[in-house]
Amino acid sequence: MTVEICKIPRESLLDPQAVVSADFQDSYRTALTRPASVSDLFLAVFDHHPMWMKGLLIVRNALARLFGL
Repeated sequence: MTVEICKIPRESLLDPQAVVSADFQDSYRTALTRPASVSDLFLAVFDHHPMWMKGLLIVRNALARLFGL
């Protein structure tokens, strides 16, 4: 899969002046290998955590359980 940086779409509602003065670029595109809904795409990008974060969440939950939360 090839991911490439692209310009903000013309139909975007972002203020062009704000986009020009931004310190970062976060507009990318890639071809999909199969049809997917917006929900599927959202979950594919955001529904996972790195192992260290999973470990911290397990510790947090164990501590909360001790206090009845």
